[in-house]
Amino acid sequence: MPATDNSPELMDAIKAMMGNDGTSAQAALGEMLVVDPANATAHFLLGAEYAESGHWDLAERHLATAVVLEPLLVMARFQLGQLLLVNGRFAECSATLQPLATASGALAAYARALISVAHDDAGAAEVALQQGLALPQEQTALTQDMQRLLLRLAGGDGTGPESTAAMPGAAFLLSNYARYN
Repeated sequence: MPATDNSPELMDAIKAMMGNDGTSAQAALGEMLVVDPANATAHFLLGAEYAESGHWDLAERHLATAVVLEPLLVMARFQLGQLLLVNGRFAECSATLQPLATASGALAAYARALISVAHDDAGAAEVALQQGLALPQEQTALTQDMQRLLLRLAGGDGTGPESTAAMPGAAFLLSNYARYN
């Protein structure tokens, strides 16, 4: 029987994620995928957990699978685009984020900003980030990442403890990935 989006396994995974217990979250999500290998939500969350723990290849595999299974799972698509960007795969980043960039809202503006970064257009990225940050925000961590990116693009030193570090091929690292390179 397929795992549902309100299954006990998903609730266990979310509880573990909220408690910063990546190992337990990965185990619960893995159990979900044994039962239902086509569960896009489980692939997305497992990909996010792998990215958080620095397992970029596994993160990419699960995020990409989530996007294939559910192309409208926008946060999976956005996180996959981020991952591709920080790994210097700019054309793939742009192609992944393009469907989001044509929408409205903060996430669309952030997608346009990351596409601009991928095309080495800091000015357009700054404008898109400012537009996105002026809109209602749904995810605090994403908002903070985009604020840090704007600071870096605007010439801020970004050296505080919450800052992201520079990476070859990109002007920044997003906070979820910063500690692993």
